[in-house]
Amino acid sequence: MQTLKAGTRAILSRPLAALPLTIEGLVLAALLLIDVVPDNGTVAPAAAVWPFDLYFDVKQTVAYSSGWLTFGLTLGVLVLVRSTLLALTATLADGRGASIRKALRGAVGLGLVSVLLLLPVAVLFFAAVAIRYAPFAWVGGGLGLVIGWRLCRRGVGLDTGAESQGGPVPEVSSFLLYAVALMGLGAAIASLSGRSTGVAALLVAVAGPLHALVWIGWRRRAAEGIVSSEGRVVAALAFFLVVAFFISSAIDRNLRDYDVVPADYEGSLLLLGGADSTSKTGALADLDPGALGYRPDQTDLLSYAPDGRPYEAVDTRKDLDAIASRVAEQIAETRPEPVVLLGHSQAALILDRIYDSNRAGPDAAAVISPSPTRPPSLEVPPPNEDGPGRVGGDLARGLAVFLDVVNLATYDIDVPSAPVDLERVEVVDADTRRLALWALGDSVLLEDDWRRRGETNLVVFSDHVGATRNPRALDSARVFLQGEDIATDDASWRSALVNVFRYAFEPWRPGG
Repeated sequence: MQTLKAGTRAILSRPLAALPLTIEGLVLAALLLIDVVPDNGTVAPAAAVWPFDLYFDVKQTVAYSSGWLTFGLTLGVLVLVRSTLLALTATLADGRGASIRKALRGAVGLGLVSVLLLLPVAVLFFAAVAIRYAPFAWVGGGLGLVIGWRLCRRGVGLDTGAESQGGPVPEVSSFLLYAVALMGLGAAIASLSGRSTGVAALLVAVAGPLHALVWIGWRRRAAEGIVSSEGRVVAALAFFLVVAFFISSAIDRNLRDYDVVPADYEGSLLLLGGADSTSKTGALADLDPGALGYRPDQTDLLSYAPDGRPYEAVDTRKDLDAIASRVAEQIAETRPEPVVLLGHSQAALILDRIYDSNRAGPDAAAVISPSPTRPPSLEVPPPNEDGPGRVGGDLARGLAVFLDVVNLATYDIDVPSAPVDLERVEVVDADTRRLALWALGDSVLLEDDWRRRGETNLVVFSDHVGATRNPRALDSARVFLQGEDIATDDASWRSALVNVFRYAFEPWRPGG
């Protein structure tokens, strides 16, 4: 509230100070109407205050530039435009004695530094979306908030030569409160754009003066050395929610023991691992079948390799249609019946293809942390070829090489099973009961149609791998695979929490 009060006082005394950001909002609204900028939640930071506006430029330019020359020229122009807006706003807010030249020099220098600092965040988000790997998004989000907060302070304290800027403004809590408001704006734009692009554009235009009010309020409080406690409740709630999630996930991954039930179920239990699993490693490789009521001699781990032989991680990155054919053959050979399947991650995409081709499938299936049915809204051309996504693809490949060198993670956006190269396959098979156990940690990459039609959906308060050891996930899978009904989470608080996380990350992901 102190920021809004300070901003109101400043604008009443110098109304022209709000003009640059107001015009920026109008321009972005017009660009949204003519389909130059996306009409979804990722556009929320486009007309926001520094450095959110510049981050929008960086992430979108990384994601959609068709070549490095185009990338450099586009980003250079955008830095100049955003820096000019920042310098104008600061100069008009300071009034007499302010120097636009001095402010512009400082803003351009800050803009160049900001691009260098924000580029890794944009690359992490691009790679996260391209390969559907949530940890990259979590790291990018945390890193982006810290970097953005420090850059925002530098922007608020931009020297125009008129007034000395003092005071640590914005505070973490105030900055986070504004970031939450942008997340809410992104959710509103995403909701409205599905009904009317014009209404979504109007919302972007109306938000312009509000962005100005916040930034000018921060500027005034910095000049007066006023530090407030606004937003601390929001900051505390957000902090404890994220900490609770990570603690729960860590317990599932490292400390959780399986609850073994009497092994008295008939038939066969088939297990299908996800991408980068092997016959000996992966989230399901060490699963005790007793957690699902089966004996080891009733359980088989399906193979990604030809002829059902032991498979390696590289086998999981091949063409999914061919893999689906191999898996279907193994399922058809399974006896005794009934045959049920527990899968993880990429297994959901393989099941989609099995059902789509009317091949032999299990009598019932449950997939923990399933891959979304919709491919990412990004394109990545082959290496060394120009085209939309060239820069993002090259940077993502560079990130993969770096992570491989330091032995942290391995991924490849050029394999046949890469999400960016997959077509959407969605089938409703009334004869097959399917359960999807969505990991809350994956929700940061989900889009508006993340559920599969015809499936029962549950949400697990864990991450992508931790969900495979989560008691709720395993108990629900066991009950469901034995033919009992499970109450869906579609209208529960867990489903609402998925949407909170999804909308919280949407403004920072690339999208078009």
